[in-house]
Amino acid sequence: MGMKKIVFLDIDGTLMALDQTVPQSAIEACRSARKNGHLLYICSGRQSVEIPRHVRAIGFDGVVSAGGASIEADGRNIFQAFMDIGTVTRLVDFFSARREAFALDLPDRKISTPALWALMESAFRSIQGGGKKGGGSLPLASDRRPQTGLGSYATLSPRGSAPKTPSPLPAQTSGLFPEMFEERPNFLKVMSKGITREQTHFYRRDVQKIIFVGRGGSFDELRKRFDGECEIFHGSIPLFGKESGEISPPGVHKGSAVEAVARYHGIPLSDTIAIGDSDNDRPMLERAGTGVAMGNASDELKALAAHVTSRLEDNGIMYAFLKLGLV
Repeated sequence: MGMKKIVFLDIDGTLMALDQTVPQSAIEACRSARKNGHLLYICSGRQSVEIPRHVRAIGFDGVVSAGGASIEADGRNIFQAFMDIGTVTRLVDFFSARREAFALDLPDRKISTPALWALMESAFRSIQGGGKKGGGSLPLASDRRPQTGLGSYATLSPRGSAPKTPSPLPAQTSGLFPEMFEERPNFLKVMSKGITREQTHFYRRDVQKIIFVGRGGSFDELRKRFDGECEIFHGSIPLFGKESGEISPPGVHKGSAVEAVARYHGIPLSDTIAIGDSDNDRPMLERAGTGVAMGNASDELKALAAHVTSRLEDNGIMYAFLKLGLV
């Protein structure tokens, strides 16, 4: 099987479909590769607490989360990065002025405007209703916008931690889907009745990433105003539309995480493999020794990848692992 490799796998759109299913072939490929001596890392824009249990249960050697702002290896956190408070303040003001939905990702929870929770609820309704796994977007209707200013937010904390604000959710995670709320599987009931909304501010020093759902040129305007202050990528949830995205500290992204993990294990970058499908996967495909784009990836990502495998639902992970000699 050759030299030991480190394989970095995105979750959404790469390992797991929008309906949260993971192909059995992908599970088998991951487990076989580890048996063959290779190291496997999740490399996701999700917070660590948002990663579904059934994904972790596949078996990984470590986790890159929050788009590279947090790295877990050998059962401990080896790296964390946070956004500058000045940048956070200006970003919050930017989204507030435009009355756009956004959320702050903290190490242990997410703080969200009610507008974003409303969009998450709409996304879940679409998925439950049999919506397409790929395209489509959600309307940003005026009644979805925050009505109580910056003060309103919803917060969730993982089990075992002490939330700073009361929340009746029994959540292991602040993810969107019913398997995240095993004790209360009716997600829509939880969304409408279980979230505590209180007055607070969003100007914080413990922000690792910001996600947003904009409209009308928000994405391009953000890049113009905040160039050099932070990393800005298009979002990986198709239902949120092309104006959605995620923001992380400058120089912190999935590509920087690939480099950090390779150094940690003493393995050269030439022996790293990155597999993804979205804009935020671009840095890791560029930095890794071998970059692989999923068949459902954008044309831009396919153009820079060394290999293009089949779509997620067409055994894309297994085919990539076979092509690269991991299994």
